[in-house]
Order: sequence, then structure tokens, then C-alpha cells
Amino acid sequence: MQGPSPQDRTEIYELYARYSWALDTGDTEAYVALFSADGEAIEETREGATEVYRGREAIRRLALKFRGRADFPGHQHQMAQFLFERDLVGRVDGVWRIRSKAIMGWAGEVLARFPSPESR
Repeated sequence: MQGPSPQDRTEIYELYARYSWALDTGDTEAYVALFSADGEAIEETREGATEVYRGREAIRRLALKFRGRADFPGHQHQMAQFLFERDLVGRVDGVWRIRSKAIMGWAGEVLARFPSPESR
């Protein structure tokens, strides 16, 4: 199976740059617009549970939830190492949109290979 063309890959990278910028600057409407109308965001919570937000209204609630967290303002997502193993994107009316986005904090599965701070 052939992967995306260089032009498509560039547009997908830009999609993710816009995703990070919208999230980090608190631009809820720009964030929501990056998802397809039937898109979903799958959030792994700090407690290890999974919450699924389907459709733009639910994704808007997720973005507002992030903005409302006391520890979130000031975060900056650095998008440089792209691995698209969990996310799905697709063209919608000629524009790349996020169809499914896995949102994983630096907890749970992501940190499983590292020793806990208590054992260091």
C-alpha cells in the first residue's frame, strides 16, 4: 500500500501544527475545526481511564476542559517527531481533517518503561 504523497504529508504536518497551536493558545473554535464533523478524540486520563469525545460539540467540551485546568495554561506542544500510529486523518471537502485523535498524557502506558520516581 502506498503512503501519502509528499504534498499530502506536508499538509498533514501542517494540520498537526495547527492542532498544537490552537490547543496551546486556547483557540477552541480553531481546535474544533481541525476535526471532521464525525471525528473523535480519545483521551487517556491521568487515572488511566479512557474517555471518547465524538463529534465537534463533544470535542469542544474537551478543549474547554483543557482550558479550565489550572495546570494547563502555558503548555507548549512541540511537534517535531511525527509517528501516526494511533491517529486517523482524512480529506473532507479537499481539506485534511482529524478523524480520530489519541490524546495521551505523560502517564500510564507512555511511562511504563521508565522506573517510578520512588525507585530512583
